Amino acid sequence: MSLRTVRHSVGARRLHWRALAVIPALLLLPTVALAAGTVTGSGGTVGKFTFGGALTGTLTIDRSWTVGGLVTPGCQVTTSSTQSDINFFNAKLKLKGRAVTVNGGSAGVAAQLAIQVSKDGNKESLAGLNAVALVTFNASINGKAYVWASNTTPASKLKGGGTLTTNAKNTAGSLDATLIPGTPALEHTALTIKGSWTDCKPSSD
Repeated sequence: MSLRTVRHSVGARRLHWRALAVIPALLLLPTVALAAGTVTGSGGTVGKFTFGGALTGTLTIDRSWTVGGLVTPGCQVTTSSTQSDINFFNAKLKLKGRAVTVNGGSAGVAAQLAIQVSKDGNKESLAGLNAVALVTFNASINGKAYVWASNTTPASKLKGGGTLTTNAKNTAGSLDATLIPGTPALEHTALTIKGSWTDCKPSSD
């Protein structure tokens, strides 16, 4: 079962995001059937994100990645033009000031920034209990699954929020988001992500 199948089968991603935290192992499956091997990026970069709070540093989006001979886009529009995934392989960020590798559970699996809007070509708010727009960051750090999401819940001590903008086909956009942790291991520390992307491939490409 792929990550895409897991994510989009959960009530079209409208269920409470904390449901994601109970299946961290499933969240860390690869988006495509990746064979073991060297991971290389190619085609230049098509975006950049600055992380703050729980994780700090900057990650860029490669146009495409080759993993064990198979190619996957750095950014891909998935089941509809309102949903996309950005893939980071063997990314480096800092956790509590120490450099850590951020991936999807192993060297050949991507950490993912998942983006959902109610309608492409909009600027949408991520704030509030009923926000349709959603940004989720799924990663593995030192063998532990981590999940942050922009949704605020009635029981949240922290509040997610920010804004998310996409173009008419969701092939480009920008976000300025505050994400709250979905697992106890995160020590209740919010994650901020700010950046943009200029090329996201439709899943049919």
